[in-house]
Amino acid sequence: MAREYPPLIQTSALILPEESPIRRLAPRPRALRHESYGQKFDDRTVIYDLFRSGDPCELIAICPPLFNLLDDLDIRITALPDGSPCPFRVEPRALTERLVIRVPEGCESLRIATRAGTWQVAPAPAIQARFAGARAITTLSRDNDLQWIRDWVTYHVRAQGATAAVIYDNGSRRYTPEALASALEGTGVDVAVVPWPYPYGPNDHRMPATRRVFDSNFCQTSMLDHAWQRLFAQADAVVNADIDELVYTSGPSVFERVTTSETGFLRYTGRWIEPLPIRRGRAPRHRDFWQELRTSVPVHCEPKWAVAPAKLPPNAQWMVHDIAGMIPDADSEDVSFGHFRGINTAVTIDAVGRRMLRRTWAMPFAPTRQVVPLRDAMRAAFAEDAPALCSPPLARQARPELALSREARAIAKAAEHDPDAAPYWIAQAMAAQREFNAPEEMRAHAERAFALAPEDPNAQEVLAASAPADQRIATLERIAALPPPEAPELAADRLMLLAHLATDAAPERAQALASDALALCPDKPGALLVQARLHTAAEDHEAAVRLYGKLLALTLDTVVPLPRQRAYYDSQSRSFRVYFDPCGLHSVPPRLPLRAQANALTALARFEEAVAPAATLAAREPFVFVSQMLHARVLRRAGDGAGARAAALRAAQAARVDLLRGVTTRHFLPRHKRWSAERLLEIGQAQVFARDTAAAEVTMGEIAALGRPGRDALAQLRALLEKHRKAAPRAQRP
Repeated sequence: MAREYPPLIQTSALILPEESPIRRLAPRPRALRHESYGQKFDDRTVIYDLFRSGDPCELIAICPPLFNLLDDLDIRITALPDGSPCPFRVEPRALTERLVIRVPEGCESLRIATRAGTWQVAPAPAIQARFAGARAITTLSRDNDLQWIRDWVTYHVRAQGATAAVIYDNGSRRYTPEALASALEGTGVDVAVVPWPYPYGPNDHRMPATRRVFDSNFCQTSMLDHAWQRLFAQADAVVNADIDELVYTSGPSVFERVTTSETGFLRYTGRWIEPLPIRRGRAPRHRDFWQELRTSVPVHCEPKWAVAPAKLPPNAQWMVHDIAGMIPDADSEDVSFGHFRGINTAVTIDAVGRRMLRRTWAMPFAPTRQVVPLRDAMRAAFAEDAPALCSPPLARQARPELALSREARAIAKAAEHDPDAAPYWIAQAMAAQREFNAPEEMRAHAERAFALAPEDPNAQEVLAASAPADQRIATLERIAALPPPEAPELAADRLMLLAHLATDAAPERAQALASDALALCPDKPGALLVQARLHTAAEDHEAAVRLYGKLLALTLDTVVPLPRQRAYYDSQSRSFRVYFDPCGLHSVPPRLPLRAQANALTALARFEEAVAPAATLAAREPFVFVSQMLHARVLRRAGDGAGARAAALRAAQAARVDLLRGVTTRHFLPRHKRWSAERLLEIGQAQVFARDTAAAEVTMGEIAALGRPGRDALAQLRALLEKHRKAAPRAQRP
């Protein structure tokens, strides 16, 4: 008989009292705080959960980023009952932290003494054995209908073979964690509920001025790290999916695919399932919907993932839409999920952040098409089902505030000479660059930020990023005329930025500036990148190879925090250093030095050596056409014709996967035919490289069917195919 486990998994938290004068400082600049920021920011939670690890002399605490609390609280930990002091270390990660505490054997609890008070905390028991070998699904949920949650569990058990489900309840108001656990009885698998009543944080990354700003929402990232460390380290596989998401596959289940995959990690996109047909008279359920909008290019949503924990590297991190430090397996393309607009109680902002929509909003007369694999999977999973559950009603939600707070508006519009307004204009410039491709608008915002705070490194960097090619030297002189920073690291950052600006117009000056930056901070990735690019431009490929090798040693095994914009707490100044990184000099992704090193070695005719970085890049980016084609070209130059053809076919497959996935927002659809032509051209180029002329001719037909938007791509592919036919031996001509 299977062992019975309690339905609730309790946590051992430490939260500062309301009257505590010591609070976590907010990393967000005041000019970027929306009206609800202060209410939603978690300034009191110190520890989400303290629990025992597999080591009897080690405890782990999952925490929000401590920032100033580490110094302000002056944390001192004592083991009970013997009273011996316990050393601990902080392991910072993106939007979460771990405390690893060494304790003597026989430790029953901890006395945690701080300047805000003293607490005795008993560590929660280790329960990794409960989920050992399990194929689990997990999610963070708040106020979702009980029927939706039960359907979510039932579907993944019947359709995908899940053997365990863990729901983190984020302080639901409609029911208690006990009521939620009771509603999930009888599903046939081990179902657990973890009460996780902590503030989610300001989820405003789609709102005006804070597009893609993730610096204050710690709850879900910490929950995922907690799930890995306390629950699923010994699990067979784990799927991360929201209640409004159902995973479907072609063939083997997602669990079978991820456990047999080479990398142990699948990252897959989903389809937006429309709330059509509109249901009247009863609450909607997943099974009611299986249609997506019929568009010429599919519109997909942000990805989710599945992982085999046994293959996780120790420096990886579970994120909401990715696992930092892991490479998605090529088998990911056979997995997808339906993201149900009708299974939702929330309000969201549209993709460009300019209007509010309820997630359940639908266009009643919009053309749709059935997502047949999902429809069939739901019909099979819900063929036999119990009567519907009844959930308590949800309180009416207030309309979210989309405008900036009064304080932020006053700073941004009235205080023309107040440096506190600079972050607002920097964020606006970044949105113009990344979201709307509006260079003139970006330049105007950057000039405003620089005028308000010329000594702000972010204002300098966004000004540099917005500078047209013919104005970069003038921009360099404006920044160079400012007083140099006193801190060596900031001075190195300034020199690195100036070198970046001088790269094209004044390479000798750029080389000297980059050398000065490296003299101050020898491990500045951006300065190394600038120097290596300068050597490449001067055709000094030997020096470039050395520098790219050094850059790879710094970046290849580093988990770069996602996203690019992030905040670091400086304990000396008791303030945050916020990096927007518009020039990409602070976080250099490994793909840049890998690609450049392979090209530099190829230029030196060291083809066999070039294979290694090209192969590493292709393995890290299985769905990136450019990376796969680089691998194919290097293999051909190294004399591996069969390997080159295989790599070219993988490149064609990567471009085809990109084409089938479609775009991430409906606002892109007006340009979809030109985008489709570009993807088809990539497919054709790879097919010609692989000497599959018949397939290339079929691709030409696909481009021709696009009409005028595909005219340029068709001419390029036709010329490439003709060139290949002339160069091929007469015996190989069709």
